[in-house]
Amino acid sequence: MMLHLVRVNPECPVCHSKQTGRYVYGTPDVYQIKRHLLNGERIQYIYDYHRKKYYCCSCRNEFNGNSKFQIMTRKAFHRYLSDFGFIKSRNEIKAYKGLSKKEKRQIDKKILIKRLRFVATLISGVDVRDKKKEE
Repeated sequence: MMLHLVRVNPECPVCHSKQTGRYVYGTPDVYQIKRHLLNGERIQYIYDYHRKKYYCCSCRNEFNGNSKFQIMTRKAFHRYLSDFGFIKSRNEIKAYKGLSKKEKRQIDKKILIKRLRFVATLISGVDVRDKKKEE
């Protein structure tokens, strides 16, 4: 029997949503974010130590509280992931891991081009996306 150790964040005191995340102090790391997401945890990296510990994904409220750890069976963990909206993101990451190196490079190249266009738009103030000519 496979067991999962899951950190369960407290629910939002304002809207009572269970879709909450935890702030992590430090430098953003994509691999850590993916690892936490696969474990059923939402995190955001921040640099301000004076912020609250948790945030709500529904109402954007920030609050303090204590998380608890739960040991779940595989079936309970899958139900937990689907209840809290993690399944879609988790499946996208797993699908990406299953691609060949060539397919991954093509996807990464498209993402890089989108990011560069966004930065160029921020710097120049001109939208640099490819526009289709209207006929």
